[in-house]
Amino acid sequence: MKLYTLNIHVVGTTKIYQKFKVSIRDWMGMPNLTEECKSFENLGRTLIIGGDGVLGTALRSLAYKLDLNFVFTSRSLNAFSPGNFLDLNQIPGKAFFAGFSTIIYLAQSREYRSYPEGLADLVQLNIIAPTELAKIAEQIDSKFVFFSTGSVYPFSELPSYEESPIKPQGKLDSYSASKLFGEKAIQKVNPNSLILRPFFIFGMSHNNQTLLPSIYKLIVDQQAINLKGINGLSFNPISSNDAAAALLHLISHNAIGIYNLAGHEITNLRRVANLMSSRLNLEPNFIVSDGQEILLGGCDKLLESGFQFSKPLEARLSEYVLELELSNGRFES
Repeated sequence: MKLYTLNIHVVGTTKIYQKFKVSIRDWMGMPNLTEECKSFENLGRTLIIGGDGVLGTALRSLAYKLDLNFVFTSRSLNAFSPGNFLDLNQIPGKAFFAGFSTIIYLAQSREYRSYPEGLADLVQLNIIAPTELAKIAEQIDSKFVFFSTGSVYPFSELPSYEESPIKPQGKLDSYSASKLFGEKAIQKVNPNSLILRPFFIFGMSHNNQTLLPSIYKLIVDQQAINLKGINGLSFNPISSNDAAAALLHLISHNAIGIYNLAGHEITNLRRVANLMSSRLNLEPNFIVSDGQEILLGGCDKLLESGFQFSKPLEARLSEYVLELELSNGRFES
């Protein structure tokens, strides 16, 4: 792994470098060193903005395993977010980014539940900053990747594909709306951008409050899991390891436009909870209410690009439960 200290000169911020750390857990379940993974070595110097989340953690592990020239930045400065601080309220000039062949924007506003107080942060992190960076990437002839959300699609009995209708404006929550506005602004200033719409990525990271770790915590704490309909939500989650490999695959194949980042197998909350419980030797508790929830991301476009999932979903979920057990459920990478 090639590590660099970023020379970021921004008023009111401090440049901080933390030693790159990869634990034994980070090595578990990563794709084998196939010919395609070897081709990732040609990606060039890559900047990952927001590298301490679920996907960033998996990219960190993959970059370490393949000795990729990746630089990670984060707004978080703690033991679980190694990298450098980058103030997304004051983006450096394009000369700063000139050495990067790819800029991957994974940063997420943490204020999505705080409305209207967190609206300014939501707009800055999900619209203004990535649009400015996409414009810079276009100017310096670098690739730009924006991490959006699959929640722009409505619930449907059929999978949502990249060309499927999105939720009407009045049905979008503030987070999804900001991501959608970000997509449109980015495509306007940089038509060659790659935009990813993820569906239920699961994997290790600090402070992970997404669906699957929440289900795990309910099982461990012997609390009830609410299901809408007999089996609860039907969905097709994707492991962070597969998502990281898919992302690098798309970049290495010069993909542009919108791609769903979703799993290749459909499951439901009851099935996932039963699998987790069996691994933990615990009995899940369910509360079933009327209704039905289906949110499926069509991954045909991803598969047509030549990407192949290396393991079945059940194997990935079993690995994830083991990772959570090893971390004592702290959800830390």
